[in-house]
Amino acid sequence: MLNDKTLELFSQLSERELIYRVAQQDPNAVEFFFLHKYRDIFDRHAANIFKNQIETSELINEFYIYLQKDNWSKLNSFEGKSKLSTWLTVVASRFFIKKKEGMTFLNEKIALHIDDFIGTLVVDSSKTFTQFEVYDAVNKIQNPKYRYTLLAELQGFDTNEIAQKLGTSVGNIYNYRKRGKIALVELLNERKNG
Repeated sequence: MLNDKTLELFSQLSERELIYRVAQQDPNAVEFFFLHKYRDIFDRHAANIFKNQIETSELINEFYIYLQKDNWSKLNSFEGKSKLSTWLTVVASRFFIKKKEGMTFLNEKIALHIDDFIGTLVVDSSKTFTQFEVYDAVNKIQNPKYRYTLLAELQGFDTNEIAQKLGTSVGNIYNYRKRGKIALVELLNERKNG
């Protein structure tokens, strides 16, 4: 947690200097950048793009990972033709809209049951997974019936509803769910170990 003196110091930095310090992975600069100066951008995206179904902290984490790729090349591409906040809003919007498109089946009107869902997976208890990681992994499951079953379960649909949507028996849905979760655990473990 940054103290008042540190917050004041960082608030006086130019945009270029702040970018430089973030790219150098100065922990205080990173905290100031994401959790203080530009947090409202992520709060707005959590509300507007994801309808508050994903926490702001997860969005910040995903965007941080995105920006730091290739030695912060995306962040360093800021040319200063606009305010940094404007540039970040546009870049983050594009990133999160694309991310949301990849989270197929995400229905804004239905609450996610992610914690209950993750609790049913047999994974190493020392590993934690974000909603993005789970959705990314589910979307990478090769078998479309397994993938659809897990996505429907995440949305809170019951077994009978899923069976009707897929035009199959309830027994098949139990098999799809079981096999889908096995595939999901393998994908999540690969991601954590990779």
